[in-house]
Amino acid sequence: MIRSLRDRALTIPRRNRFGDVVWRVPTASMLAGMLKNPAYAGAFVYGRTQSCHARYASGKIISRRRPMAEWKIVVKDRYPAYLDWERYERIQTMLTDNHAEYRRNQTRGAPRDGAEVLQGIVWCGRCGHKMGVEYKNGNRYVCNFLARSQGGALCQHLPADPIDARVVEAFFAAASPAEREVEPRVHALSALSRGAEMEVRLLELAHQGLDDTAIAARLTKEGFRSPRRSYVPVRTVQVVRQGHRVLRQSTPARSHHIPGWLSVSELAMAAGRFSILDPASNPQWRDQYPPKRHSQRVLFPDAAATIAAIKELKSGVRQHLDFTQSATE
Repeated sequence: MIRSLRDRALTIPRRNRFGDVVWRVPTASMLAGMLKNPAYAGAFVYGRTQSCHARYASGKIISRRRPMAEWKIVVKDRYPAYLDWERYERIQTMLTDNHAEYRRNQTRGAPRDGAEVLQGIVWCGRCGHKMGVEYKNGNRYVCNFLARSQGGALCQHLPADPIDARVVEAFFAAASPAEREVEPRVHALSALSRGAEMEVRLLELAHQGLDDTAIAARLTKEGFRSPRRSYVPVRTVQVVRQGHRVLRQSTPARSHHIPGWLSVSELAMAAGRFSILDPASNPQWRDQYPPKRHSQRVLFPDAAATIAAIKELKSGVRQHLDFTQSATE
């Protein structure tokens, strides 16, 4: 159709961005728009598209075309018709079938029988469109997008066999011997050929005191991998280690003891483990004898008199304690 119009030097009317009618050389998209427009069949139609309740990155609402059976309003014989409604419906069926074939070709599609290793992943260096494969007249990669869409000349075609040979040669030159022996992807450590060996090695490193990050790095360096990665993630180490009840060695807690002073917990331990109120949360204690504070910590004098006073308070001999003078000093 495009070639027929171009051979006759015919153009079709289009509106530019200012709303003016201009005559342009026909393209496949222009002709498809005319063939899909029900106004050429004399019908007024409303509701041909439906919102998908989503937006593009630009903010435009994403919509999809409804099937003809789902159009909301169809008023036939509303305009002068160029073709009857039955012929319009047959054209829509033909366009739908052609579109399904076109979309399949635009993606890589299902692998077909053939020797071309780059089928579906070769793009034209001139126009930027995807190239197809032809097996007649010798195997070759062909860019015929412009010829199909605009009726123009064939963009270019290249012999496939020498290109494939260079690609295969470059692949094996770049891949190391270890990478060529690709192990199939599995979903369990036990399914790996070296899974048991890796598990033993992992537990050995864990018993040596190495942390999970160091174990993962060591195993990866030694050539091990996880079921789903080409390396050993830290999470894999954690799962295996915890499954064998191997706990990490905890880091000893740093002492926060301040020489000459006792915290509330240290005071309770020294006085024989009894319940003691935190003066910071008790207004009566805080007002009567505010203890010394160091980095927002409540501290008491580390002295025998302090321990004795606390024990007397515990036994009921004392009812009040006063550390005001000690705190001031």
